Amino acid sequence: MGIPDGPVPREIPAATMDAVQELSDNLGTGLNRESLEILTRLCDYGVNPAALAAVVVELRKERDALAAAGDPDALARKEQDERERLERAEARDRRDD
Repeated sequence: MGIPDGPVPREIPAATMDAVQELSDNLGTGLNRESLEILTRLCDYGVNPAALAAVVVELRKERDALAAAGDPDALARKEQDERERLERAEARDRRDD
């Protein structure tokens, strides 16, 4: 599957990217705005969002495996970072209620 022919999608409106960033933050994806813009553009080109999500998950697994291979404490730090991120998200949710 290649990128479809046709016009290149226009600039993504800031309000749209703000909403995408907020959704991403609420879901705890850990994706930065640049990554979200790239993924959003790929969706605009017709790439399947579920396929993109699967690629992101696999890339993270590979990154974590490489980090663990070179640093035995990498996975423990990653798990701690994940716990802290979830705690921040829960605190934010409590504030919003």
